Amino acid sequence: PSLSARLARRERRNWADSRSDNFCRSSNATQEGGCESGSARRDSKAAVPGQVVSCISPICAFVRRAEELTLFGNNTSSLSNGGGSKRGIGYNDARLTTKLNIRWAYNWGRQPDGALNSGVEYVAMLYVLITPPEWTAVDTELTRVSPTWSGLCVRLSWDASNTADWADKANAALASGSTHLLAFNEPDLDTQANMPVSESVRAWKEHISPFAGRARIGSMAVTNGQGPMANGQDPMGPLYIKRFFEACPQCEQECSFVALHWYDQANNVAYFKVRERTKRIPSRRLSSPFLSLPLPQKHLQDAYALLKKPIWLTEFQGYGTVAEQQALLREVIPWMEEQAFIERYAGFGDFIGNYVADQEGNLTPLGETYSNA
Repeated sequence: PSLSARLARRERRNWADSRSDNFCRSSNATQEGGCESGSARRDSKAAVPGQVVSCISPICAFVRRAEELTLFGNNTSSLSNGGGSKRGIGYNDARLTTKLNIRWAYNWGRQPDGALNSGVEYVAMLYVLITPPEWTAVDTELTRVSPTWSGLCVRLSWDASNTADWADKANAALASGSTHLLAFNEPDLDTQANMPVSESVRAWKEHISPFAGRARIGSMAVTNGQGPMANGQDPMGPLYIKRFFEACPQCEQECSFVALHWYDQANNVAYFKVRERTKRIPSRRLSSPFLSLPLPQKHLQDAYALLKKPIWLTEFQGYGTVAEQQALLREVIPWMEEQAFIERYAGFGDFIGNYVADQEGNLTPLGETYSNA
């Protein structure tokens, strides 16, 4: 492969390595080489009567948004629990969410597996379609082993087929008052759902499309990785969703909002929310007295400009000291609350040693900051 292709591949690998390593560190529950706190990312399936009409014109988009507001409301007002109007959480244990100021929550799965506080919406997710062949059964659980991860970093209590009862569980979530559903988790990353765009299109039409008109549906949640996927064909990040929309206009029409992830150094606020621009610096080259160097992109604004749909940031975390992570939260949470194009966000995550200190759900200093910023 060319030098640029090799560099892009290395960048993707390095990003995945740092991401998974940080997940292991933040979980604070390493046992026998595994990260116990990752043990609840799960999945789900669906069936609804009605015919889906494909239409991608601006008029159709306007009409669909008007219908959503009629059926589901704007879903941006504050709830009585005192949480930010958009703040949610990704969790493994519902008991650990009770002291957080949140208005919604999800557990990468199809059912809440416990009681959330009154007024907190549970959002079901179809995490991944089937158990990939490289996942093995260990102690009645499924443990994924990847050469880029040190040890067994995620232990998942999944059924062999993750779509077996998706329809029943998703319908139950909607019946309980939820008005949203989420699609696949990180299909652009080979250590997560790992689905080519073509597979996402097929799976969406089979398992997600039946819910169009009954819930506001979120896209697959993609990483902020760069370069191509492991398959060497599809892109990572928001470009994955863009290609998905291009391959399936019907899916784009049915998708009410896009789900994104953000992981980077806690002090890289510019990458979170600053516009891409160039900086002129002196150059020794006579032909060009100045060089223009690109400054960091604003990931969320750029994704919105690319995809033209509201955003849910369903995972985000800054790497660094607790103080550095707190500074990031104090900077970006008020900003997200003010941005009309950002509908909801969820920090990563509600795990012992990260946002919570113990089994009673008492908050750590970082959790306090997330809950009240």
